[in-house]
Amino acid sequence: MNTRFSPPAPARGLRRERVPAPRGFTLVEIVLAVGIITFAFVGIIGLLSVGLAAGRNAIGLVEATHASTLILAELQSPPATNALLPPLRNGTATTHVSELYIAANGTLTTQPNGAAYRVSYRIAQTPLDSHTAASVSLRLSWPPAAGDRGDSLDIVTALNPAR
Repeated sequence: MNTRFSPPAPARGLRRERVPAPRGFTLVEIVLAVGIITFAFVGIIGLLSVGLAAGRNAIGLVEATHASTLILAELQSPPATNALLPPLRNGTATTHVSELYIAANGTLTTQPNGAAYRVSYRIAQTPLDSHTAASVSLRLSWPPAAGDRGDSLDIVTALNPAR
């Protein structure tokens, strides 16, 4: 007798359904995506430091321009309210070269400690006919300890002393 055994047939309604495989990203795809994002962030962070440096330079330039305007106004005002700046006088021929500092609170000082700017100036007065013209050269540099290696603002102008 030849008998063959076969597995029993599934019962009706109890058919085995195929379960779909979970769909998602493979490990290779995730590693590539992280690498691309990291490469982009490195470039963005590099540009951020350049932008911050340019912003700091712009702030320093605006503050230096404002300080130079105040110094020139102080030089041209009739009574010298700041004893550190030489008065401009009519009829005198003088040349004055000096260096001052602007403190963090905006006052002129001779001390470099705690200064925000260094001010180098040259004032040359030449008597002309009935009045005196003063040639004023200002150089504001920051940070003050950097000397010529830091940022600077140069202004050259002519002033007519107040009478």
